[in-house]
Amino acid sequence: MRYKSLLAATALLASGLAFGTPAEAAPSAAPALPECKPLVPAKLIMRRRTTNYTVGLAASCPATLYNADWKGIQPGDPEKTKLEFLNGDRFAELQLSAFVSPVGRVTWTPTSETGTDSQGDDVAILKPVPSVTKYASSATVSGKRVGGTTTVVATVGYYNPKANAFVRWPSKAVTLQYKVPGSTKWLYLRKVTTNKVGQAAFTWTPKATRYYRAVVPANTTIWDFTTAAISK
Repeated sequence: MRYKSLLAATALLASGLAFGTPAEAAPSAAPALPECKPLVPAKLIMRRRTTNYTVGLAASCPATLYNADWKGIQPGDPEKTKLEFLNGDRFAELQLSAFVSPVGRVTWTPTSETGTDSQGDDVAILKPVPSVTKYASSATVSGKRVGGTTTVVATVGYYNPKANAFVRWPSKAVTLQYKVPGSTKWLYLRKVTTNKVGQAAFTWTPKATRYYRAVVPANTTIWDFTTAAISK
């Protein structure tokens, strides 16, 4: 009888060792927050006294985002233009002033690390976005064909914030291009420099009608511009 009791105790002990007390499950890690940034255009162009942009949020920003804002940080701008997405708005107004907003690179930096929902809980990691602000340039191209000779004329200007108007751009290098009808490839024709009234001309003798356009390169304060094409 004692032998049977010993066997039963041994079996019970083995059962406890084999099955034991179930271990508690480790708590699951909180899911990572999605990243969110504003869709600020890479090129911000000032072409009048006040230039307005409507800026949306990236698709990765959660629908529950209620409050998030960024400020544009660049040298010479103590006011630090703000982009504010408040009370669940998915769009914000960005206003550039030709008299206040400096040209150059802007880093749109979040004012806090996270954006929150309507309860104040973090729902997104806010990320910075770069852009560049410059004044607009403009140009037109005209021409005439007499016999087999074609003359192409480029007229170039830029936005002058002091005048609050587009003015002619003297001594500006411009590239003239052409292409053959039916082709999509633009070819180099000639680099010309505008005179004191912002115009530059080139005359040549092509074999047939061509399409022409002028390309104005950018500089540190003014953006580039490409004209519409003409056929001559």
